[in-house]
Amino acid sequence: MSNQSMGAWAAPLCDTIQQAHRGRFDAEELRNVYAADAVFDDPCGTIRTPKGIVRGFELIHWLCDVDVEPTDDDWSLHPPAAGGLVFSEDAVPTLPAQARLSQSATYTLRALPLLRFSLPSTIVLDLDVETRKVTRHEDRWHGRPVTFNSVHRTLKEWHGFWFVALFVK
Repeated sequence: MSNQSMGAWAAPLCDTIQQAHRGRFDAEELRNVYAADAVFDDPCGTIRTPKGIVRGFELIHWLCDVDVEPTDDDWSLHPPAAGGLVFSEDAVPTLPAQARLSQSATYTLRALPLLRFSLPSTIVLDLDVETRKVTRHEDRWHGRPVTFNSVHRTLKEWHGFWFVALFVK
């Protein structure tokens, strides 16, 4: 699969997610870009349902005005690849197709407009080339990994669990 053929079906998914980061999205359309078992992951939490992912975007934009800085950067598309040893099928993990975009956003709390912060991040999407859906969506703040250690992973899982339990119907 080439970048061009991947771009034909991946571009609309990427555009929908980029618009969601800007607060301009239709909830049903956004939910439809995610696989049924999709995962959203950032340093604050891990959300394991498309409904929860969409609700997270809705709440962020309800709590904050989000101003994403304009960029000339396009999504970089990376077709699936095989890694590891090529001598044994057991040793060749398949790396998923990915799309990546760097952006910087300024978040201003609506209730306290003087409280604002800037957050550069890299959006990384794992894409299933068969279903043409997003299976994993990471927001890597400051380009860093989304999980630092096992304790952090556990806290993020609990945060995501309770977020879904409390805010997703």
